[in-house]
Parts: sequence; structure tokens; C-alpha cells
Amino acid sequence: MALPSLDTQQVRKIETLIARWQMRLTWGLLVDRIKSDLDIDTTRQTLNSYKSIYNEYCEKKQALRGKPSDEFIKFVKEDENTYKRIKKLEDNVASQEKKIEILTAYIGRIGDAAKLNPSLLALLNKMRREMSIKGG
Repeated sequence: MALPSLDTQQVRKIETLIARWQMRLTWGLLVDRIKSDLDIDTTRQTLNSYKSIYNEYCEKKQALRGKPSDEFIKFVKEDENTYKRIKKLEDNVASQEKKIEILTAYIGRIGDAAKLNPSLLALLNKMRREMSIKGG
């Protein structure tokens, strides 16, 4: 088994360097920075073999990407719920509009039939008066 090429102190310095990183982060840029700032010759493969360095790298990479905050996630979830509610209401409105269209056509056909049938016309007028008296 090969001996580790980085000692514990070097690993901690590299982790600190990653934690303080403020710009675009890649393994290549990190290797170059480690060489210039810490004077440690290493490779991406070596860095990747240290779990603590790898984890620190992944966490920092995600942070630099703009990992969403818990508040943002909650806000997005509320937006999703609101969207679903609006969609359900829109579907309901479309259904009701379809029913109204059908009933309006039905009433129109009854009105046309009543023009040709005096008893039906009298019945419709009676119903209209009753509805206006009841307030409906």
C-alpha cells in the first residue's frame, strides 16, 4: 500500500484554502493554487483520494453554484402549491363555462319552441314571474 502523499497539516491547509475560495472552482485551478499558495506539489487524483478534501471541494462547489436556501425552497414549494390550486380553479371555471354554454343553448331552443307553441310560452312566462317573485 502506498504511503499518503499529504500529511495531516497539509490536508488541513488545503481544506482551509478551499473553504475560503471565492471564485470559479475546478480541480485544475485548485491544484495550481495549492502550488502557488502552499508550495505543495499534488494532483487532482491525489486530492480526490482524501475524503475530507473531496467533501470540502464538493460543498464549496455547490455553494459557489448558489445552492438554494431553505427559505427559497419553501417559497418555491408555496409557488408550486399556488400554481396547482390556480390550475385546478382554472379547470373548474372552464368546466362551468362549458356547462353554461350548453344550458344557454338549451334555453334558447326552448325559447324558439315557445314562439311556435302558445301554451309553452304561457308556461315559460309563468315560471319567469314566479322566479322574479322568489328573487331567483
